[in-house]
Amino acid sequence: MTQALPDDYPFLAYAFIPSEEPIMVGDTIDLDVIITNPYKDEEGNVKPVTIQKIDIIILTGGETTKYLSSAKTYTDIVYNDSTIRVTTNPQNGSDILVKPPTGSSSFTISNHSITFSLNNITVNKAMGTVEIGISQYTVLEGNKVVCNTNADDQDNDAYKLVKL
Repeated sequence: MTQALPDDYPFLAYAFIPSEEPIMVGDTIDLDVIITNPYKDEEGNVKPVTIQKIDIIILTGGETTKYLSSAKTYTDIVYNDSTIRVTTNPQNGSDILVKPPTGSSSFTISNHSITFSLNNITVNKAMGTVEIGISQYTVLEGNKVVCNTNADDQDNDAYKLVKL
């Protein structure tokens, strides 16, 4: 069950930037993902947010409009940040997991961004919109973990890719 974050604790900001715009069906693209923290205290200083994991779903493995690619999984993930690991879920190749480094139970985002790339994605041949799903598992005081999804976020419309 999704539980709302406290009013002063926003959903992180997510940007999905393809290597070419517009995204053309049949082309091969890279997709940069940038995660930033917009949470500020009363003085305007960025307040750290502790995350257990982030689950990003960009459908792959099909030939219809809702899938970005017909490939079963994203195999070329590049990141240069020792505070995180980025992998795909072995049971669902559409499921991109941003997790803490091995041996840690969480990671913190303060005034830096997390950036990673999904490279060499062959776009399928079905024009249309690919919706992006995001589940963010935020650690609150007392180690309580709250899951929010982009359906809870007022900027939900920003999380999609259009293929032409």
